[in-house]
Amino acid sequence: MQTKKQSLVESITNTAVGFGISLAATFLIFPIVGVESTGTKNVLITIFFTAVSITRSYLLRRYFNNANIEKEICECCNKKKDLNIMHIDSDGNWFCEGCLKE
Repeated sequence: MQTKKQSLVESITNTAVGFGISLAATFLIFPIVGVESTGTKNVLITIFFTAVSITRSYLLRRYFNNANIEKEICECCNKKKDLNIMHIDSDGNWFCEGCLKE
C-alpha cells in the first residue's frame, strides 16, 4: 500500500512525463485544427491541464488505495479503523491500538 506522499510523487512523476508530450502536441495540433495560439498560451494551457491531471490522478489513487482496506469498528471508541491496526479479543470484539494503550 502507498502512503499519501508516495501517491502524490507517483502522480506528479507520471504527469511530468506527459507534460512535455502535451506541450509539443499543442504546437502540432492547434494549427491543424485551426486554433490560433502563441507559445505562451500553449504553455499556460498545458500547465492548467497538468494541474488538473495531477489532482485527478492523486484523488483516484487515494480512493482506490482506501477502497481496498478492510475496516472494523472499535468497541471502545466506536470509530471505524483499518484492520491492520485493530486487535480482536477472545470474545470477538475489535479494539484499536489507541484504546488498547489506555
